Amino acid sequence: MRNRLYLFLAALAIATLCTPPQVASAKTVEITVDAKKRYQTMSGWEITARGLELDKLGNRFSPEWHDHSDAVFDTMVNEIGVNRIRLSLRSRFENTIDYWSLFASDQISYK
Repeated sequence: MRNRLYLFLAALAIATLCTPPQVASAKTVEITVDAKKRYQTMSGWEITARGLELDKLGNRFSPEWHDHSDAVFDTMVNEIGVNRIRLSLRSRFENTIDYWSLFASDQISYK
C-alpha cells in the first residue's frame, strides 16, 4: 500500500514538472515528425513520493487519498508506464528530530 502511495505521488510530481509553460510566440513554428527516425528512447518514468500526503491549504497531513490509492497506482504503472520511484530519507536521518512523524500526527503544522 505504501509503495503504491509513493508511485502515485511521484507520478503527480512528474506530471506537474512535465507540463510546458505557456509562452507567447510572435511567429508560427511547424514541427514535422518522422516516425522512421529515432533520436531518443524513453524506457520508463520515475516519480518522487509524498506529493499527495500534504494538505497545504489546511496546513496539515492528509491521508484522504489512500481510499483511491490502488486505482491511482494501477493507472500510473499500467497506463502511464511509471517503473521507478525515488524515495527520500526520512527526517530522522537528516536531523535528530523526526519532524515527519510530528507532522503526520498533527503535533506540528505544515508551516
